[in-house]
Amino acid sequence: MHKHDQPRLSPRGASVYAMCRVAVMAALYLPLARMAIEIGTLKLSFGSLPVTVLAMLAGPVEAVAAAAIGEFLKQLLSYGFTATTLLWVIPPVLRGLLIGLAASRLARTGRRLEERTAVCYAVGVGAALVTTLVNSLILWADSVLYGYYFPGYVLGNLALRLAVGVITAVLVAMVSMPMVKLLRRPVEVMLASEFRYCDPLVDEKSLVIVISQSGETLDTMAAMREAKRRGGRTLAIVNVVGSSIAREADDVLYTWAGPEIAVATTKAYSTQLVLMDLVGLYLADELGSLDPAEYSAIMSEMQRLPEKMEAFLAHTEDIQYYASRYFNHNSVFFIGRNLDYAMGLEGSLKLKEISYIHSEAYASGELKHGTISLIEPGTLVVALGTYAPLFDKAMSNVVEVKARGAEVLAITGEDFRERMEKTADAVITVPETHPVLQPSLGIVPMQLFAYYVALQRGCDIDKPRNLAKSVTVE
Repeated sequence: MHKHDQPRLSPRGASVYAMCRVAVMAALYLPLARMAIEIGTLKLSFGSLPVTVLAMLAGPVEAVAAAAIGEFLKQLLSYGFTATTLLWVIPPVLRGLLIGLAASRLARTGRRLEERTAVCYAVGVGAALVTTLVNSLILWADSVLYGYYFPGYVLGNLALRLAVGVITAVLVAMVSMPMVKLLRRPVEVMLASEFRYCDPLVDEKSLVIVISQSGETLDTMAAMREAKRRGGRTLAIVNVVGSSIAREADDVLYTWAGPEIAVATTKAYSTQLVLMDLVGLYLADELGSLDPAEYSAIMSEMQRLPEKMEAFLAHTEDIQYYASRYFNHNSVFFIGRNLDYAMGLEGSLKLKEISYIHSEAYASGELKHGTISLIEPGTLVVALGTYAPLFDKAMSNVVEVKARGAEVLAITGEDFRERMEKTADAVITVPETHPVLQPSLGIVPMQLFAYYVALQRGCDIDKPRNLAKSVTVE
């Protein structure tokens, strides 16, 4: 089991957990080491397999411990305690140490899986060569003490030992590679109000992230308690320090957005978005699933988000104009793909919360499955095309709704403005950034659009009807 698969335990619990792994691998070492294949006078065993696997997946300390215990017990059971018993412990310990150090260092660098695996191959081969040479030296010492087969026995089998050691290292690396690939994690997003009633697949290896601005939302708190009851580790992302959810969660990250008077969350949403990006980046870095160059690019762009957001907020005249142009529509549809769809859900929610306009967000790819029948001449469609990898797909959906008479207000990146203007009726552009971070900038014009529309309609923006800042009842 890789270290990232381990359940979060107390320091004492983690120590017990590690000792159990060492004990299991040492126990496996004994039968595998004694299952030898004889090639002439040479005996080849598979004892290095559990040591190498443990080294790659848990690091050098546990691998060294398992190797030392396993080999020592093997020597005692096979030959009793002799003058060279402790010397024979050295080769497997060296193998575990070398491979474990390499694997641990690679895990901290965040290099790609392919690079890590290749390096482990090389280290495994190198460790095989080193341990083979050490084995030969110990064999020489053993033969001198007990007078057998030296020097022909030692020298005659040295080449064969080297060849087999290299082959064994490669085979072990191949066995370990699929295990490392299993470090990929599935992620499921669920409504807090539905979490308790869907028999969630949560156990002691699950991380459940609960998000709440106030930290007092009853559905979210109940979902968190259900996750803890099932053994899951809970991480709360909240804005209010000392709130109920923050106190009950196993861990908490504060967004530090400051007091938000308006019922409709805006700045807290933006900080939650960035914080989730940071959590994702941290986990990717720990698991080595993200290329280091990509990681650096995302972090660099994240640091520039405030600057780009301020530059955009300095010029909001177009958004005010479009709000005055479209505020009298009774129904609005937001469409987008992938991250744009997720962003559209938030934009639609803000519009309906504070302007009381019927608004819905749809995944663009689902338009043909019924939704497009609602599009008629004059229908306002907010088309999102900020996600660069799927911009062409987004454009095809804009063409679809335009062909049925829709009025299209498009939100896209600066690089795609010219193409979008050829089809859409109105275009708002946002600064370019890394695709993963684009929602942090793309959501701003939609929040402002909702604000200016509500202002045009004379609505109480800070206190929308029938809504409360914290939902404390079911």
